[in-house]
Amino acid sequence: MTDDGRRANRRIVGLALIGAIVATQFNPAHPNTNDFVDAFQLGLRVAAGIAFLGVLVAAFGIRPDDLRNDPAPAAERPEPRSVAQEPVAVVEERVP
Repeated sequence: MTDDGRRANRRIVGLALIGAIVATQFNPAHPNTNDFVDAFQLGLRVAAGIAFLGVLVAAFGIRPDDLRNDPAPAAERPEPRSVAQEPVAVVEERVP
């Protein structure tokens, strides 16, 4: 699965979580605007709490050594190639 697919799945799960919270607090048989808004606010507060936990994990769970991005030594680094160095394919057309 690609990164885009994973991001899409996370969005879907997040929206489903907010929708499930709203559904438990709101009665569609007797719709009331205030109940819906209260339920939606609760869902957003839960989502904000989860996002804040993610911030804490990112802030304290990542070691500074993991953040270093030291470049490879010059002997191991491949030399960059320009477009002019690329081999050119020659196609010959033969007319019968």
